[in-house]
Amino acid sequence: MIACAAATLALVVAQMAPSFAAGNPQAEGLTEQIVETTPREGVYQRSLLSRKATQGEKWLVVSFPGYPGILRLAQKNGVIEYELKGNFLVRARRHLVSNDIAVATLDCPSDQLADCGDAYRASDKQVRDVEAQIEALKAIVGPQVKVALIGTSYGTVSTEILALKLGGKVDAVIHTASITMPRLERGLVLNGIDLSKATMRQLLVHHQDDPCDLTPFAPLKKYEGVIPIMRVKGQDNPHGAACQAFTAHGFVGRERVVMNSIGDWLVNDHLTETIE
Repeated sequence: MIACAAATLALVVAQMAPSFAAGNPQAEGLTEQIVETTPREGVYQRSLLSRKATQGEKWLVVSFPGYPGILRLAQKNGVIEYELKGNFLVRARRHLVSNDIAVATLDCPSDQLADCGDAYRASDKQVRDVEAQIEALKAIVGPQVKVALIGTSYGTVSTEILALKLGGKVDAVIHTASITMPRLERGLVLNGIDLSKATMRQLLVHHQDDPCDLTPFAPLKKYEGVIPIMRVKGQDNPHGAACQAFTAHGFVGRERVVMNSIGDWLVNDHLTETIE
């Protein structure tokens, strides 16, 4: 165990997962490990850290997958296991990882594995938990890295709230397939949030034909000229329900170019306004 100011930290290094949807991390030249923190008494939280370089990355990206955001990360018989393999940010993380970018896919904390809903995501608990993960991850990747958050779909409940609460502690936030029409108990905490008040760099990435009724493209137009918007067009072999990960909502068929373009924006400050 390694002590640090924010949390007691355990680093669990495991063999690479044998595969994840549409790719093999070893074939992509990635190394992966589980990073565990105990940010609150009796609570642990894990993330899956994916790297291509062994040192010198410029960015650490902390990733918030879509609904329900519960990965149940674990190591069993030396193999990393997790759920939500088909989620856009989970299956496409290998396209964002580079010699300049390390990606940590965040699981929900142990006291939220039944729901991980709006109440937690809007709470100060989430702020403390994420700060503890960032500190632990920087202890591995290096203190020099800039930190970005990225969320997709329901994960943008976290990234939008944290963009307003973590000013000065993160350098960029990327919201993909954002919830633009919250309803019922999912995403209602976003009502009234104005992302233009956040102080760090931000990027909105959205498919112009997103079919999910929670995430239509049109409401994002209020941020045109205020927050950069990356508009995605086209899809390959969509299947499943509208709000699931293998439709335009999950950028199916555009995973590599979307992630590469996000990386280009982070590292080189170059915006690709339209992806076809």
